[in-house]
Amino acid sequence: MNNKDKVLKHYGANITDVWNNVDHVDMVFESVYTADSYNVYWMHEPSDMAFNPESIFYYASSCSDDIKNCIKDGLSLFVDSEIYDECYFDDEFEDMWDDIKNEQ
Repeated sequence: MNNKDKVLKHYGANITDVWNNVDHVDMVFESVYTADSYNVYWMHEPSDMAFNPESIFYYASSCSDDIKNCIKDGLSLFVDSEIYDECYFDDEFEDMWDDIKNEQ
């Protein structure tokens, strides 16, 4: 079992990079292109399609703490693969697993 699986199991969370509006997820982290060809990163509940300025990030890495908090809350997440890669989440899972082991 890799660190990602261990962390997700510990918190009862789930992450997918495939979201089809049918599968249940609690929170969505996705990249969105603006009309003038910029890329922004948007955190929202699946039913909330209104852009809230407080949930839009200029850098993908700015989503990292929110993703980790959602994991710790045991949520099911859609995380766009671009965000996952830019946040180095494989490394984040290693750090999170080390923190879990040190708490025990």
